Amino acid sequence: MKQILLIFTTALLLVSCTQNPNPAFDKNVDLAKTWFSAFEAEDMEAISEMFAEEVEYQGAFYGMELMNTKQKCWPIWADGMLLWMILRIRPKTFCRL
Repeated sequence: MKQILLIFTTALLLVSCTQNPNPAFDKNVDLAKTWFSAFEAEDMEAISEMFAEEVEYQGAFYGMELMNTKQKCWPIWADGMLLWMILRIRPKTFCRL
């Protein structure tokens, strides 16, 4: 029984790996690279331009309202990104070579 399950799982994995790739894959990779470059450069204006004007965002904290515009969401996202930029741990802090 275990062998049948192993064969079935292996066949399922092989079939799932041969699916057609996302047609927008290259575009998404370029967008991600642009976003990470802007984030590393701490260019909040460039990051802001990548967000759509109409979004739906529900914060993770209890009781936060559902926000549906970039104008409402951006202050929360920007604060979170700025906090990450301030608090991020650089590898040199822990590695003494």
